[in-house]
This record gives sequence, C-alpha cells and structure tokens, in this order.
Amino acid sequence: MNVVFGFSIATLIYFVGLPVAVNPSIIGHVEPGSEEYRKGIREGDQIVTVDGKMAKSWQEVQEVTALARTNVLAVVTERNGTRATNYLSAKVNDVVGLKVLDLEPRDHPVVSLVEKGSPAEKAGLQEKDKFVSFGGIPVVGQQHLVELIKKRGGEATQVVVERDRKLVTRTVTPRIIDPEKRTGRIGVRLDSDSTVVYRVMKPGPKPWEMVADVWNRTISVFNALIHSRQTGVGPKDLSGPVGILAMLAVWVNTDYRLALYFLVLLNINLAVLNLLPVPVLDGGHVLLAIIEKIRRRPLSPRIQEHATTAFAVLLISFMLYVTFFDIRRFPLFRLMFKRDVQIEEVESPADNSKVSPAPAPAK
Repeated sequence: MNVVFGFSIATLIYFVGLPVAVNPSIIGHVEPGSEEYRKGIREGDQIVTVDGKMAKSWQEVQEVTALARTNVLAVVTERNGTRATNYLSAKVNDVVGLKVLDLEPRDHPVVSLVEKGSPAEKAGLQEKDKFVSFGGIPVVGQQHLVELIKKRGGEATQVVVERDRKLVTRTVTPRIIDPEKRTGRIGVRLDSDSTVVYRVMKPGPKPWEMVADVWNRTISVFNALIHSRQTGVGPKDLSGPVGILAMLAVWVNTDYRLALYFLVLLNINLAVLNLLPVPVLDGGHVLLAIIEKIRRRPLSPRIQEHATTAFAVLLISFMLYVTFFDIRRFPLFRLMFKRDVQIEEVESPADNSKVSPAPAPAK
C-alpha cells in the first residue's frame, strides 16, 4: 500500500507539475595552492559527473558524494566545451556530518547576522545584504570572501553589497585578530545566496519513472548504510518522526508540489523499511511464515512473543537515537525555513524524469 499510495501521488504530480531547483553545478572560488587548483580546476568550471553519475545541480553533487563508497571520487568538469577528469578527495563536513568535496558553488554570500559593535555594524552592513565585491574584487563564494577579509586586516576597504535590489557602497575596516599575520575579521555570519529558484516543469515526470527514481535513491541510501565504513553514512544520518515532520514542514512552506514529492519519497522509504526481515515489521511476519512453511508446523507462541518484544524495544530505541540527532539538526531546519524561494511556472514538454528537486534526508 505504501507503493500504491506513492504511485498515486506521483500520478498527481505528473498533472500539476514538479518544481526543479535551478542550481547548476558551477564552481566558485578555488583557493590557489589547494589540491583542486593544482589539478587545474578553476572558477566557472561546471561539474558534469561525480563518481560516474550525472550531477546537474549542486544538490546532486552533494548527494552522490555523500553516498559514494570512497573518499576519492572521479569528478568530470567542463570548461568551454572541453571536459577534464580529476580524482578529488572528499572530507566530512562538521555541520552536516557527511562527506563533501572541497568545492563551493559560485554565488554571492549573504549576511545572516551582524555582531554588535563589530566593524560590519559600524560600516552600516545589515542582515540580508548580499556581497558583490570587496576591495574592488568581485566576490564569488563564502570562502573567497573570507580570504579577502583576512588579507585586509586594519585596512579601510570599500565593500559593495546588494540591498533591496540596489547596490550600496560602504567602507569597512576589518578588525585585526592576529597581529603577526594581520588577519582581519569584520564580524558577520555568512550564508549562501538565500534566493532559491525553482522552475516548475509541466507535465511532471512520468509516475512510474518517478517511483523508480525514488526507489533507486532509497536503495542507494541503504547500500551506503551497509557499507558505512567506506561511505561514512551511519544511523545518525537518518531521520525519525521529528526529522520527517520538520522536512515535510520545510517543503510545505516552499511549495505544495515539493511536499507531494517528499511524500512519494517517504512512502517508498517505508515500503523498503517494512519489508526488512525483522519481527514487528511486515517483513518479519513474512520471514516467520516462511520458517513455519519450512518446518511444517507453527512456531512456539513464546518464541514469537520474545522475538517481537525484543525487536520492538530495539526499534523504539533506534527511533529515540535518530530523534536525538534530528533535534541537533534543528538549526539547519531553521535555516531552510528562512530561505527566500522563487517559483517560476514553465510549460515544457521536455523529459524531466531525470531531474529531481533538492534531496531530502533519507528516512
């Protein structure tokens, strides 16, 4: 019934359309001297495939990287029609707890918080200001901006930000935090460009193709869990009821069609989960029935009772375990709620079956 319900929702999405994140995997600032720079990767290069899988958006780049069974991945980039393959190292990000490539998207960092009494406040910078240039140099990423600020410790520097669709120029003097290196800091918390653009494709993906795509993604997550030592994906990266409700609320807040897509993903996840051969779950009942068929006589009620009780305790304990990490991820959920979202309605007969919205965490 989970599969049937998921297929029904996928059919509805086919008629109402599916919002697709317009977030091409174009690389932003590449730090000179880094492994990526030495291998020839430059700002403006576009990632084509990661670990042999197509990656048309940064969401897909991050998902493939996190689920890969190795820390060194083959990354194909394209520049002016020419493609190059490099083997890049992925490192665990402390915020999300998953492997990520040491590459950042090309965007303009946005001020999410201005510290009291900081150089940024004195210069008149405000929340939601979008950095355009710093010291006359166009800003193409968070790390790029951080490096520019560090180099201007104690020096009055002109900064251009976009505010309410207008360019505003201010002068800020980064505070010196390291007298020897004259490392500067202006006292702001940065976020990526907060506007996320979705383009609605009508009709949406064919129902069977969407269900098949979601099924494959679900199996990929289970495969990553089985090979946890290679992928780094563990039970703590899954979501329980709290995380599921939080993500559903995020997608409802974004667009009802994305919430419907999330329900397809959730139901296919539950279908796979319930088929696991564990007592208490449906798959456990199937397993016990097979054992009884082989033995040609019923199992002892006491054995069934003890097995069911033991696995029920384990299942509840596991749900409490993942819920603990869901609660720790609340700041991340709040950031997703604060995103500015733009939905563009586009009529297109093109095949969108291979395109999916921003990935939700595995259940």
